[in-house]
Amino acid sequence: MVKEIEFGGEVRPVKYGWNALATFGDLSGTGLNDLDKFETEMHFSDVLYLIYAGLKEGARADGKDFDLTVQDVGDFLDTESDKIQEFLDVFTSQMPEQKKMTAP
Repeated sequence: MVKEIEFGGEVRPVKYGWNALATFGDLSGTGLNDLDKFETEMHFSDVLYLIYAGLKEGARADGKDFDLTVQDVGDFLDTESDKIQEFLDVFTSQMPEQKKMTAP
């Protein structure tokens, strides 16, 4: 299910599922067995990659063009860091087998 989050001056679709996890894994080098480490070992880059992956998959699922980079996500977070928890809440709601994640 695609959710929407206002981020970077636009309302953007966000979706987490296998495609987003694959994108996140490719960017971060994280595998399925590593996901439980996020409770204690989430790095700054992990936050960027997770948000990026959800935005990329949300755009694809919604049939929208996606032209953001990981660096764009970081630039938006420079002024919208309060959105991190919102993205993590969407991730948690769409990946129910995972423990609830909280912002670092």
